[in-house]
Amino acid sequence: MKQSLKKTLFTGILAACLLAAFSACKYEGDVINVIKNTAYEENKNFETRGIPLLHGDDSSVLYTVYTRIYDQDEYIPYVGLQYWLTNFAEVKVTSCSYSDGEYSIMTESKDKIFPLLVNHKNSTIYCPKWVGFNEPDPTFSFPDNKKLLSLQKTFIGQKAAVFDLAKYGFKIYAGLDDVYIPLYVANQFFTCTTIGMQLLYNGKNIYFYGRDSYSTFKDTPWYTDSQGKVTSRPQKLIDINYNMLCMTHDYLYGQPGYYGFADDGKGYAKEDIVSQADKLSFDSMLTQYEPETKSLLKSSAYSEYLKGLKKLVLYTYGDQHANISWKSYLTFDDPEIKQSLASVESSGKWNHDNEIGEKLHDYRQKAGIENIIGEIIKEREVELIDEGKILIIRFDAFTLDVEGW
Repeated sequence: MKQSLKKTLFTGILAACLLAAFSACKYEGDVINVIKNTAYEENKNFETRGIPLLHGDDSSVLYTVYTRIYDQDEYIPYVGLQYWLTNFAEVKVTSCSYSDGEYSIMTESKDKIFPLLVNHKNSTIYCPKWVGFNEPDPTFSFPDNKKLLSLQKTFIGQKAAVFDLAKYGFKIYAGLDDVYIPLYVANQFFTCTTIGMQLLYNGKNIYFYGRDSYSTFKDTPWYTDSQGKVTSRPQKLIDINYNMLCMTHDYLYGQPGYYGFADDGKGYAKEDIVSQADKLSFDSMLTQYEPETKSLLKSSAYSEYLKGLKKLVLYTYGDQHANISWKSYLTFDDPEIKQSLASVESSGKWNHDNEIGEKLHDYRQKAGIENIIGEIIKEREVELIDEGKILIIRFDAFTLDVEGW
């Protein structure tokens, strides 16, 4: 009887496994779970939308970005991760498999393998070699092949990264053809740093940031009313923008080594304050040290939000590694907004370094080394300037330690 029961039970298990052609059986003690190993549409309440990617001016559509808008949430367009990597990065997707809520995606770039494990159930992305997407290109050069520096890449002690989107209020959705993540996340983690693809989205179009000729950017109910006048930002948009900043700081920027609020009055940071601030999340850091900046970033006024962004990069971070190029289309060419931005205080280091830079430019111009717009006319490897107070030593190469940085 016992053997017959065992045989019947085994036959039932086998039949279940065979009938569920796209499923797998997993034995956990006395419990048998059937696990889906074929991708499916987790949320069918979506609209597929092609959004123009503009480059240069309003009439220059460089590409149509195919997105999904889930649950009529206009603020967050989602893109397929494989689709994004294949079309917007120097990445080849070599394989993709699905099992128990996880997409295992193998990608290749410049003869290196970069695996990704995307879990749509808990909205995480695991990247054991993510730093490779940040890898500097040693062939990079400025116009006319004037190289900035010669870079030697090092990957010693490389650490894996897990990006927890749910922690910042974002989701990942399973799809039949791909796994869908917010456009912001796809760009910020995988393409923004590799090909300089800085993008802006206003609910209608996607814009390449580094241009100054977009007149349609302000034509959106996110920032203006039907007459084109600047209006209040919706609360949901405020929360999303702030969460984006939190995610960027916590995972990508963070720990700049200097904060304006830690300045010692001479353009240097007090190490004890910096070390404490470095341990905090973006939200906690602002709450403790920069409540005014936090208030500006969460303001319903578009002008105050821009003011908060400027204060964040010029004062809170203030180390001259973070900056915003203030294009006229960002400020809607509005005199009041521009005046508001002009009042933002810069950090002590920012002011100190600019002062030194101006002195250096004046000296070099008088010495015939530099012209009026800062171009080098004559090279010198070593210079002693400012009445012997500053020694300048020039070099053309150094070793870049990505992990150490």
